[in-house]
Amino acid sequence: MATPEQMENERGRNHLVFRFVPTMRCNFRCSYCFLKHSDGQEPTMFDEILVSQWIDGIRNFSDHDLDFYMWGGEPFCIDQTYELVKALDSLDFVKWMRIDTNLSYAKKILAQCPSSKVRLNCSWHTEVFDYSTVKKRIAELNEQGMVGMLNFVASDVNLAYLKKYHLELDTIIREFWDMGVYMNIAADFNKGNDRDYFKFITQYTTVQDWENIHEEYPSKGVRCDAGSHFFTIENDGSLTSCGRVKQSLYGKTESEVVGNLFSGELLKKETRCPRNNCLSLVSYCHRSDNQFSCQQHLDDYVRRNIAHRRTTGLLPTVQDQDPSPSIIVPDAEITKKEISEDKNQSGTALLKEAYHQFELGNMVTARRLNDNYRSLMDYDLFKTVQAEARKSNPLLSVVLVTYNRPDDVQICVEALRQQSCEDFEIIVVDNGDSDKKAAALASRVGVYVDCPMNFNLSEGRNIGAHFANGQILVFLDDDARVGPEYLESIKKAFEQYEILGLRGRAFPKNGQKPDKRLGVYDLGEQPFASLCNQEGNSAFRRDAYLAVGGMDPLLFGHEGSDLSHRLMQLSGSLSLVIYWPKAVIYHDYGDANQFAEKNNRYERNRNYLRYKYDIDIIGLKEKMRTASLKPNHSGRLLPPFRMAQPMAATDQKAVSPVTDGPKVSIVMACHNASQFLAETMDTILTQTLTEWELLITDDDSTDTTRQILETYAAKDPRIRLWFFDDKKGPYVHRNFMIEQAKASFICIQDADDLMAANKLEILYEEINRDEQLGIVGSFYRRFLDTFRGLDLGYRM
Repeated sequence: MATPEQMENERGRNHLVFRFVPTMRCNFRCSYCFLKHSDGQEPTMFDEILVSQWIDGIRNFSDHDLDFYMWGGEPFCIDQTYELVKALDSLDFVKWMRIDTNLSYAKKILAQCPSSKVRLNCSWHTEVFDYSTVKKRIAELNEQGMVGMLNFVASDVNLAYLKKYHLELDTIIREFWDMGVYMNIAADFNKGNDRDYFKFITQYTTVQDWENIHEEYPSKGVRCDAGSHFFTIENDGSLTSCGRVKQSLYGKTESEVVGNLFSGELLKKETRCPRNNCLSLVSYCHRSDNQFSCQQHLDDYVRRNIAHRRTTGLLPTVQDQDPSPSIIVPDAEITKKEISEDKNQSGTALLKEAYHQFELGNMVTARRLNDNYRSLMDYDLFKTVQAEARKSNPLLSVVLVTYNRPDDVQICVEALRQQSCEDFEIIVVDNGDSDKKAAALASRVGVYVDCPMNFNLSEGRNIGAHFANGQILVFLDDDARVGPEYLESIKKAFEQYEILGLRGRAFPKNGQKPDKRLGVYDLGEQPFASLCNQEGNSAFRRDAYLAVGGMDPLLFGHEGSDLSHRLMQLSGSLSLVIYWPKAVIYHDYGDANQFAEKNNRYERNRNYLRYKYDIDIIGLKEKMRTASLKPNHSGRLLPPFRMAQPMAATDQKAVSPVTDGPKVSIVMACHNASQFLAETMDTILTQTLTEWELLITDDDSTDTTRQILETYAAKDPRIRLWFFDDKKGPYVHRNFMIEQAKASFICIQDADDLMAANKLEILYEEINRDEQLGIVGSFYRRFLDTFRGLDLGYRM
């Protein structure tokens, strides 16, 4: 840690820290925040003074090295903050800016004021952003070197979110550490001096920092000399110092004015704070005593707590390593395995919950959990046994996913070892079998994979594909029987036709008579383009399979049809997945007595695919059957294929964005809406998408609704008002406003609903993603009138 003398030598001149609050307004109302009762009408530092005037005042101190610390409120919920940051970045004597912010405005910050001088302390609000969104936005900011830390308040609401989605705090900390981002665990001030909570927090934060925040060490005689160089810029330009205090008329301690930004005047007397600790300097990892810069104090806090986490075992001990927290270097390679194992444990828990939500019909939640699962899992950490003489580049990789069928899979392996085609390997995926009897095959196959849980067959096949070396993946049911020409027949299909995949033909294994309801097994003697609706007898080019992400882990039934659809999108052709009658297996047909149960499961899966693609992809079968198969004239078994634009049937062309006028017209009908109206208006004004207009009607209100609306309309030209006394109701007045709208898209808003900060941005992007979309909706989270916390019921 540098001494004051070293800091002075490094800087070469006096160093000042200026703190200011652009606004105390915020686009969130968190239950644990001291701003939760804010009315959204707080002033800003730009109400009376322009950005250019602030910059002129700051130039008066160009003979100093300046650091800036901005907090609030949410500094970036007003447009002038972006202008200010951009202007400060251009000044050579401004060395560093630390800004407290939430993640609502990450994209706008990157677009309007990217700066190597900025370090953002980004707060994660679980009430607004899920884990995958946070990771994405932090990664984008971190690519530009703008993340100081990710701040997570350990409140009841935030911890409940982690519990609900089976996310482990320790694992998340390590994931961000691996990204080069320090995740701070901040205490909820509402918890006070709860000792159980103290024990929980001090797993992640030093006791010293807990005491700093809770002002628990007056006996330690801490003295701060920040009053000599740390100053707050008030909204009128006056400078106040925490080192010079006075008593106000109300008995409160207030900082005394010691200078003025616009005159360049600064009374800089050597003073020491009379208090043992100052909450405003210590909270959120920041001190400014001992002449240290903001950056050094932030780095010091992070170093101190990284060392603490090593002692608690959260982070591994690494000798002779003192990473700079501004650019955190991940631990040595040996620790990545430990981190990934924890990620896999969290991932499997997420997938189990995704399966549960899928069974309940909560498709959106299931898909979100599934996406999080796939981002976490590292298959390479599964226990495997690989043959010493394993082929490095076979033509075919045969994947057998087995569960509690050791005898059947052994028979299947023996049949494969009798194939006339010898250019293949066998991969056995032991799918969570408790007795591990299939492990006896480990010495007789190319790869044996021991899965940590029982996955759907679709994910078991993905795992097999991950370990495969072959150019063509062959998926075979573990209880199937095949003749010696089976693999040769698959090879011939790829020699004869230019295809990405195929499904074969099945005959009954034990003389079972066909049931007309189970006709999918045998589709006749001739090949034709088809969805892959017999996954246990199928084959795909491995490069194409991996290019589209393999099978959907949520699906048990229709997973091959889903895969076929994505391959058609990839290739732009209806004929690159086929029915190939020469690839014959012998397999017990499904039990016709269980047809109803299976049909219900398949119908649910079909509904999921309708949600996923906005079309009924199963209905493409007839259209595919008329497509002509393309012969393979390339002279190569696997000619290269080109990725194409999506097919016309599911084309996802973007609608040209509106360049003139608003992108979205928000229409809001009011009647006696004063109770929540101001709060609603504030959430509209702080939208990350700013190209909107707001059309509002009032229908004979008898409260202060009209006065509130007039106040807001006077400040923002995007707001248009109409007042009616006809009491025709909201539907008539909404139709009227839609007729007046200038934008191509309409957003219906109620006067007592709060908009998430990125709602318009997300909906606008989504509806422009696909020109066939006519309506895009969103979830809601319910707040109670008497309790402004979150009712944790998600509405799908």
